[in-house]
Amino acid sequence: MLPAFQKSLQEILRLVSSAPRRHRSQGRFLFKNRLNVDQVPLPFVVGDYEHTIEEKGAQNVWIRQPGSGLEKRQANLQIAIRAGKDAEGNNLSQPPIAILFRGTGKRIPESERAAYHPDVHVYFQKCAWVDRDVAVRWLEGTMIPWINENLQGEESVFFADNLDAQIQPEYTSMGREVKRDVDHMQNEWLEIPENLERWESNNLTASNRRILMTWWAGDGYKRACGRVNIDRYFEKSGCKITVTGDGDGNINPEGIETFVFDRPVIPSVLVETPSQGVLQAASHEQIEAEVQEREIQMQQREIQMQQEEDEEEFEGEDEDSEDEGEQKWFVPARYSAIKETPDCEVSAASVGKHLVFKFGTVGWCHGWVTKFYPAHRRGYNVEIAYGDGDRRDHILHLDKYALGDTTCVGSWCLLKAVV
Repeated sequence: MLPAFQKSLQEILRLVSSAPRRHRSQGRFLFKNRLNVDQVPLPFVVGDYEHTIEEKGAQNVWIRQPGSGLEKRQANLQIAIRAGKDAEGNNLSQPPIAILFRGTGKRIPESERAAYHPDVHVYFQKCAWVDRDVAVRWLEGTMIPWINENLQGEESVFFADNLDAQIQPEYTSMGREVKRDVDHMQNEWLEIPENLERWESNNLTASNRRILMTWWAGDGYKRACGRVNIDRYFEKSGCKITVTGDGDGNINPEGIETFVFDRPVIPSVLVETPSQGVLQAASHEQIEAEVQEREIQMQQREIQMQQEEDEEEFEGEDEDSEDEGEQKWFVPARYSAIKETPDCEVSAASVGKHLVFKFGTVGWCHGWVTKFYPAHRRGYNVEIAYGDGDRRDHILHLDKYALGDTTCVGSWCLLKAVV
């Protein structure tokens, strides 16, 4: 971890040291313009549902027991925080929290949307992932308007996790604190007798749960932002690094007792001279090469995350949930399944062939190969189009060629047209 962590800090330092520098120590990006973003999985039941603790002598003890599957991830929180303090030493105002629910959102009535927490931005994605499309929608719908209003459109930087070193604060601290306060908000809600009765009778629909999760998340996030020293997280992770080296001693990644930053040589002052253009050009080329390397790492981690998410099941959905459950094994009309495993790996000859592919959340889906990637684009070898217009990149392994409902996630089977 340490070599990758050192490299990440050096990349951040080069970034904040680049021109134009707005501050002698803070460099190009002031602390208030440094934001950190990460995703936090959120089940419906956040706390310890396996144990019940009550004060000695209590007349009544209620047991917080969730329905089947509700202790598993039901949504993802998209948390963005920024560094900096106001004149009184309090945290600066923070961007709004976002929550991602599973599904397309097309069948969500306006009455439900109107009941969401007003300060929580709600997005939908088929598996509640923050994929490229959701990330763009979140930036355009949440972050850019907030930056324009609160930072007057000033140049800002987002830090996110990478493949080799998790240096961001939410993963180890802020996300944990938000979930802790979400748990507190849920407990306060359960202290109301009418709510406790609905909980005990399992009388909460999927719509009810989504609405409640927005309120618990919104109020819990506000409480966490008011009590947590967010600056300390940026200092520990190195995201508050300075050009002059002030604060290097505060860098203290989780699990490491003593850490010393291997600070590269950075010019303390950028002087407007003819030679500066040459230096900037060289730095730009170096940064471009490193950005490309980082992009590869991020793509690899995206693949890893998608494979992990594919294996995750969403359970306990009510009948009014917008998704109808997992699709069992089937063969589309006018097709038959090819039971024999292909003799060789997929190739360009696979383009145009129909197949069924098994997802972890929706089950078997019918599609057809639209592209073949001979160089394994981002680790995938084919693009598959599905009947709903969705297109996804996949990796089709021969060892996962299988038929039936007992197969694992990622299984696939070729089809042939019945004449």
